[in-house]
Amino acid sequence: MKGQLVRFGLGVAGIQALVLLRYLAHAGAGPDGLAMTYRALAILGQVAWWVGVPLLLLLALTRLLPRPVLTGLVLASATVSTSLLVADTLVYDRWRFHLDFTLLALFFGSSGDRIFALGPWSRAGLYGVPLVLAAVFWGTWRLASKPRRGAGLVWGLLAFALVSHHGVHAWADATYNSSITRLTRHLPLFYPLTARRFLAAQGWVDLAEERSLRPVPDQDLAYPVRDPVCTLPEPPLNLLLVIVDSWRADELGPEVTPHAWRVAQQSHTTVHLDHWSGGNVTRTGIFSLFYGIPCTHWPAISAAQAPPVLLSQARTAGFNLGLGLSADLAPQAFDRTVFSQVQALELSRPESTPARRDAAAARDLAHFLAQAPEPFAAVLYLDAVHGYSVPEEAPRPFEPAWQTPEHLKLGPGTDPTPYRNLYRNALLAADTRVGEVLQALEQRGLTERTILVLTSDHAEEFNDNGQGWWGHGSNYTAAQLQVPLVLAWP
Repeated sequence: MKGQLVRFGLGVAGIQALVLLRYLAHAGAGPDGLAMTYRALAILGQVAWWVGVPLLLLLALTRLLPRPVLTGLVLASATVSTSLLVADTLVYDRWRFHLDFTLLALFFGSSGDRIFALGPWSRAGLYGVPLVLAAVFWGTWRLASKPRRGAGLVWGLLAFALVSHHGVHAWADATYNSSITRLTRHLPLFYPLTARRFLAAQGWVDLAEERSLRPVPDQDLAYPVRDPVCTLPEPPLNLLLVIVDSWRADELGPEVTPHAWRVAQQSHTTVHLDHWSGGNVTRTGIFSLFYGIPCTHWPAISAAQAPPVLLSQARTAGFNLGLGLSADLAPQAFDRTVFSQVQALELSRPESTPARRDAAAARDLAHFLAQAPEPFAAVLYLDAVHGYSVPEEAPRPFEPAWQTPEHLKLGPGTDPTPYRNLYRNALLAADTRVGEVLQALEQRGLTERTILVLTSDHAEEFNDNGQGWWGHGSNYTAAQLQVPLVLAWP
């Protein structure tokens, strides 16, 4: 029976590979032979994984289960998994997302008929497809009972596809080859290997050089939907965007953020404390801030390496771009999204702590503001508050306060005061960096010619909801989403 199982697995893999071909219609035409070869390897490698792992488990059960029981289990697993794959292709065709357990629970739950209104043809397909597949797999099972040569060779080729497509993707990810990496978001349960840091550490890839030499991405998304029409004043105004990570709206004040508060009190400044970020983590918050669209579009934007309209228009209009970025960019894929057009982009800073990286970022941007030709668009992104990092020499007026964040001590009954005071001390230090940048702007007399924006990517919770939630990324309440938005227009 083991030989029959091995041959049957090849039949299932072949049928599922044919179904996976439907997703290629959404990935666009392959621009070169390597991309087309990768797609073939990826599909074959994916079915090798999907079918191969269950097959190994079933082979282990051949000595434990009676043949009729094992046969039923084999046919049922093949029918159910392939039916779900077919259903996923239909869902992806219509809505561009994949099935998950939440959606399946809603569909098969007691209220499924009310939530999903199905016509007669849809209902016929719902029951008809599994029945047809069950018949096909029954026939495949019977055919597999006859000994045939070459099954081991074919499984060897599938194993080669499984390994090689991961290798190709790891290389393509490190060399910014979007013609290969853009397939990832289209296939279900597809998680190809990435190894940029490893390849760079071995000296096999120079990330900065590869990024500068990357080809122009072949986009398969409509962003922007229409080319914007922008009329600049004469002379054009400069733009300075300041982002302080994890900054809550209720922490804009004279004690915690005195420099930001001074800007907020000016007569030409508009302050929005009811502003909600588009995400409760850094990646989605920054994405929604720069692109102005839901973060569900992030995979498509990242795959196409499409810059935000804000920065691409500034570049087209001849603005000089200045950056003071303290966070590592590659883990959040900001080098492939927000700053994808920036050639000489520093992907990470060498300083040992977030607070020191903040200081270096502010220093770099202050130097830029002191000499940059106008007009310019500048971005200061401070990350130390996210890590509750306070410089050793900085004052810590908020007491009692922890010296370092002790996340394992946090629970529903934890007193938030010392933890939040550490956060406030870090925020005060970050505001000092903001003050340094604003001082550079003022010393050159650019304040009256610069639009200034102060905001954050997300907020930070200190068990505000009384349910043991701390930090961010765990809910979508005001405690994690409500951030300040300060607009100072000359």
